[in-house]
Amino acid sequence: VSYHELGLLNAVIAVPWLLQVGYFMALPMLVELIIQRGWLRGVWDFLMALPMGLIFFVFHLRTKTFFFTQGLLLGKGGYRGTGRLFGLDRQTLVELYKCYGESHYHEALLLLVCLILYGAFSSDGFLPYLIRCILIILIVFSWLAAPIIFNPNPTGEDLQ
Repeated sequence: VSYHELGLLNAVIAVPWLLQVGYFMALPMLVELIIQRGWLRGVWDFLMALPMGLIFFVFHLRTKTFFFTQGLLLGKGGYRGTGRLFGLDRQTLVELYKCYGESHYHEALLLLVCLILYGAFSSDGFLPYLIRCILIILIVFSWLAAPIIFNPNPTGEDLQ
């Protein structure tokens, strides 16, 4: 698949996109890992931390955006007690849904339905569709899976 076949995406998929500020902000972590573990192991550990960091960052931004928007719409601001448990306590899937249903899950399912409809009615092949929608697929996956992935000590009992 060439850029010309993708249409307007050649403006989006560019080399400067790879060199964002976030990579430069992660440079101290990379240097610390190299100092502590050696060159090869440090770079390897840094690269292995990027996917989970990206998922968590996308989820975290949605949380901030949701509550900022709610604050603007409702005219409230400040700290609001959430009743969350201690940071290392495991939550069931029902509790996770209660916490993130309105802010993450409903929006993610809406985006998922839109992706399915776009894929079903688009005249593009699978690869151009995947290239165009990969970031939205990442967002949907992050919003749906991050609470489960980062739930400490998850067990199979949560599924029952």
